Amino acid sequence: MLMTSMSTTPGAGWGEFHETENKVIKGAFEQNSEYFEPKIDEIQEHTYISGNKFEGAFMKLIIDDQTDEPLKYIEQYIIKNNREEASILIEIAEHFKVLVLTLLEKSVESENSDSLRNILNWFENVVLEHEDLRRLTLYWQSSSENYDNVIYHIKQNNLAMIRACEKNNFEMVLSFFKFGYFIDGKNVKQPTSDDTAVCTLLCRNYEKLGGVDLLFNFRQLYATWKPAYMIAKFRTKLDKEYEDFDEYNTDIQSLEYKSSFDNEDPLTEAFRNIFTAKEFAINNVEYASKVQEIENENKKFAVKMLDLCKTSEEANLILSNDLNTKNYFSQVYTAKMAYPRIEVAIQTENTEFVAHDFCQQVLREKMLKSELTGEIMQWTSTHFLDKSIYILSCLILMPFHLILKLLKDMVACCRRKPAMVENDVEDSKPADDREKKSYFVTFYSFPMNRFIAHVCSSLFFLGFLIANILEPKNRYFAPVIL
Repeated sequence: MLMTSMSTTPGAGWGEFHETENKVIKGAFEQNSEYFEPKIDEIQEHTYISGNKFEGAFMKLIIDDQTDEPLKYIEQYIIKNNREEASILIEIAEHFKVLVLTLLEKSVESENSDSLRNILNWFENVVLEHEDLRRLTLYWQSSSENYDNVIYHIKQNNLAMIRACEKNNFEMVLSFFKFGYFIDGKNVKQPTSDDTAVCTLLCRNYEKLGGVDLLFNFRQLYATWKPAYMIAKFRTKLDKEYEDFDEYNTDIQSLEYKSSFDNEDPLTEAFRNIFTAKEFAINNVEYASKVQEIENENKKFAVKMLDLCKTSEEANLILSNDLNTKNYFSQVYTAKMAYPRIEVAIQTENTEFVAHDFCQQVLREKMLKSELTGEIMQWTSTHFLDKSIYILSCLILMPFHLILKLLKDMVACCRRKPAMVENDVEDSKPADDREKKSYFVTFYSFPMNRFIAHVCSSLFFLGFLIANILEPKNRYFAPVIL
């Protein structure tokens, strides 16, 4: 009965079922009631909607609609009323902003990726490109006169994008990135303690939060720590690098990247997130459980990234390159690192990453392979008795090996470098034709042999030190220790 009366008289059914304070929704409905009334009434009848049922039904109609017809009616209303007084336009502009933000949030909550892309595309390529529609954005209040209102109110730290990251929905997060949305986690304010202050509490040196929403700040950081955000950010940067090509081609050798990937590499970001999360938890203990959760998620993400390697060569390439190692270690130390990602994994206590098959294989080859001849020591497949005899021989011949190593290094420093042509000819020869170097000369080119020597010498020193403590009157221990 109610639907019949509504359909016969446009706008006559405006009552408790069709109430809203949003002028854009109300105006679009009144202006095109023949289209909206039956559809909204049907949604209200068959769908449970919390809050304002009319606004919820109106939003659901736009989100579930496969065409742009509801959005076109909104455009028509705004264009028709774009010449109103400034006070009315300010109110319409504010309600339009609320409508756009709510549509994005509802699309994310319903996990409707198609609707999300449709609304993002409509706002970017229709609203912002139309002069009358874009004029509304000029009425949005901004904290800075030099800041774009659209970026400040819509694209920066958008709640719908944050929610998509919390859901770890890669497809939705990528859609936001493609239309220029971003989460600025660098400007998040964290309470810090002044190490130079003395008796901070006693002297009443309290801090003022200044209206900072710590929960929202944490949600920003939490969103940027999610794997979906990191991968989508990397994919967006990669698409920009290859935008001049028709399609992605892995065989392109002469491609020069426009910029570096220091802040987009997902694996690097995962390790950095762990450091950042730990620092955040120190000053915000109430989020300790959430921080621990994100640490575990980033650790598992790093392991999953390593699982995607098809060959040991790919794994070796990943482990030996880290774009932001300078953030964890000093430059002198990083220059000597063979596998910086493993070092960072040790620092972050990511045992699963270090214990991964690829990591263990790379470390085993590095440990058992000669740095001069390329020969590999058969350590793992050798019997325990054979290993014991070998270690004993290394112990007995240690002085002889050390002398040869010292002489070899002295000769290498004094010898003139051969000509470049001779090096090229030698490198072009097969490995079997090269001159085989003496076993004693190349003994310490095996990291395993150096490890055995260090362990044995350390045990000897420890033994003499203990003996000197137990027998302080023995005159031979002190000179030996020195």
